[in-house]
Amino acid sequence: ASIILSPATPSWNMSASNNSSSRWCYSRYSQLSGGDYGTPGAENDNCLPSWCALNGLDEAIIAGETVDPVSAQVFEEDLTDAAGQGAFLTMEIGVGPDGTVPDSAWTWSPATYDSDVANNDEYTSSITLDTVGIYDVAARASLDGGFSYLYCDVSGASGDGSTGYDPADSGSVAVTNHFVDISAGYNHSCGIKQDGSLWCWGASDKGQLATNTVESTQPPQQVPGAWQQVSAGLDHTCAIKTDETLWCWGLNNYGQVGNNSTSNRVLTPTQVSGWGTWLQVSASNRFTCGIKTDNTLWCWGFNGQGQLGDGTAMDQLVPSNVTGSWRRVGTGQNHACAIDTGDTLYCWGYNGWGQLGDGSTTSSTTPVEIEGDQADVSGGFGHTCSRTLFGDVWCWGYNGEGQLGDGTNTTSEDPVYVGSGFTQMNAGNLHTCGVKAGGTLWCWGLGLYGELGTGGTSNSNIPVQVAGTWSLVSAGGGQDGFTFGMAVDGSLYGWGSNSNDHLVYGGPTYYYVPVFIWP
Repeated sequence: ASIILSPATPSWNMSASNNSSSRWCYSRYSQLSGGDYGTPGAENDNCLPSWCALNGLDEAIIAGETVDPVSAQVFEEDLTDAAGQGAFLTMEIGVGPDGTVPDSAWTWSPATYDSDVANNDEYTSSITLDTVGIYDVAARASLDGGFSYLYCDVSGASGDGSTGYDPADSGSVAVTNHFVDISAGYNHSCGIKQDGSLWCWGASDKGQLATNTVESTQPPQQVPGAWQQVSAGLDHTCAIKTDETLWCWGLNNYGQVGNNSTSNRVLTPTQVSGWGTWLQVSASNRFTCGIKTDNTLWCWGFNGQGQLGDGTAMDQLVPSNVTGSWRRVGTGQNHACAIDTGDTLYCWGYNGWGQLGDGSTTSSTTPVEIEGDQADVSGGFGHTCSRTLFGDVWCWGYNGEGQLGDGTNTTSEDPVYVGSGFTQMNAGNLHTCGVKAGGTLWCWGLGLYGELGTGGTSNSNIPVQVAGTWSLVSAGGGQDGFTFGMAVDGSLYGWGSNSNDHLVYGGPTYYYVPVFIWP
């Protein structure tokens, strides 16, 4: 917009840094008295625009992402109410700590004129934030090239001081990078964050952290690449990248890494042999099973108990096909179970405690049909649990610690009912946990190491509630059990044994209630 009135030629010292049309509040000459054109080289209160406001902003992004556009509007009579950009106006968008008043210490970025909005001019910019946290966002407008600023929130602020900036009315950006997938192994843990980064921590003596070292334990270490699913086994790890390729690393004495060798330790991610793309992987005790995107199921590694499901008891150094069409697999100590594309559950492998759920203790090298209408399955040391399509959880197999959750310590070769309303569940070595609708978390079984998260060390043969509101749980551990829970806000908590720093590096050996892990 062009200026309707033109000021007379000023008589001040033109060498002063803000005594020029780019610095002095040029549109305000008629309002200045007695030749007071402001203090050269300084801010001038009487140069503030009439009004400005940040357009509504309440965003949540992953660290490193950009919010674009971020916009604000400004009004100055005889400038913004004319067509096009008002001359002598500048605007910036700023980011600062939550709940603070904006000042020069905030991070400010220039905003660019975008359009006329009624009598206002609208400006836009963008915000990129790399650090997790909550941030306030504001705008500021100037008539003197940046010496004097009117700071404005979403409600708007006036240059005459009648309305001012209120931190409660700022824009807001929440920056997160929480875990979206977590896997508790036997003595190490791995998780994938929102940005696809994969992190592993705990025991690394077999190379299970993919850090090219065999140190005893390590804090969280990033595994290069972009990832979408991970499974931590006994001493090895497997994960699927965002391009759906499958990679494994760690102990490989039975070929559980799937690279057609028995090289003892694979210290960096190695692609699993064979063509195809992968949907899901489950790593366990010296063997691995995975489902490809074509719904074929493959297993490899140790097969002494028929846990590969291929009809043999021969170890396999590359993936071996399990006949059928599948959508979900879960592996236990020496057995495995999978749900086919018709929602029917099958199990195979060692069955000494009835962990196959077929009413017997007879092991099988091929899948044995168990039950239909199944949504998920998970295997522990000697027990198995499944969740139906209707949210009911059933468990079967070894029950010496109460891990079946049916109120007894009686081992069962048939599924026993645990409860209803579950949205997710996971079987650990000797305990089991599940999340119900509404975010309540329940655990049962061995509690000696605090893995039930209730503050004590007693076992429980019925589900006991863990304080908090949760979205996901992963139960793990060998004889020393531990558990991870993801709160509804994405924060990661852990409890139970920390003997290999697989909960918190350098922390106490045991945690009996959930402790904050990340971020």
